[in-house]
Amino acid sequence: MKKYTFLFALLVLIGSAESAIGQIRLKSIYGGFGVFARSYEGNDETRLLSVFDIEGVPSIAPLGTVTQLLPSVGLELGLAEWLSLDGRIGFINKKFTASQVLTGLTIEETISQRILPVSVGVKWLSNEILESRMSYFFGAGVNRYFIQNEVQRIVVGGQGSVRPSTYAGNNYGGYLQAGLDYLLDSNLSIGFDGRYHMGSYVQNYRDTENVPRRLKVPVRGFEFGISLKYNFGKSMGDDKAETNE
Repeated sequence: MKKYTFLFALLVLIGSAESAIGQIRLKSIYGGFGVFARSYEGNDETRLLSVFDIEGVPSIAPLGTVTQLLPSVGLELGLAEWLSLDGRIGFINKKFTASQVLTGLTIEETISQRILPVSVGVKWLSNEILESRMSYFFGAGVNRYFIQNEVQRIVVGGQGSVRPSTYAGNNYGGYLQAGLDYLLDSNLSIGFDGRYHMGSYVQNYRDTENVPRRLKVPVRGFEFGISLKYNFGKSMGDDKAETNE
């Protein structure tokens, strides 16, 4: 948690830098949530479960696409009229479960996963449309995924239960973004955006024969979200009013 607190504090410090750097200003802060359609091709978290390899026969179907909620908070720094720097912290929480019934035994396993995707990128801003109340943007940037997997195994009818064990790590990825902002009043706007995440992480684990293995798991897929944004300084409507004068 100290690592996560540090990253959030870093974003806040960057946001306050406009007092020291005249060219950069705090443009907006925002919060929202999205739906992340995480797409798996090949390996997924269920491969970490020991019931997957019982008698060498996979007992769990591939996950395919998994839908997850992704709440987030962020801020935007204005670099130029048409360019801004965007920083965001999100949160993903997911459980993966599996069970296997053998002669006189029932094995139940759970992976509780938490992912903190921290992103920094640039956004190219459009001219306003719809009487200066709406604008669109495109963006791209870098994600860093802080990942924690908590694994637990319960054996009913015999020995072999394992207390929860936590494995943590992180890795980098990228994203592409496009969206719309709609001005509600002089400072508030609502945003709609889509992102495509590209990334992965490597998990070390031991199989049922106690052999060390490394598993590369993708963190990729489309995210569609909505956010409420508080804008500092001039709003789109204010720009229009000055032009009319």
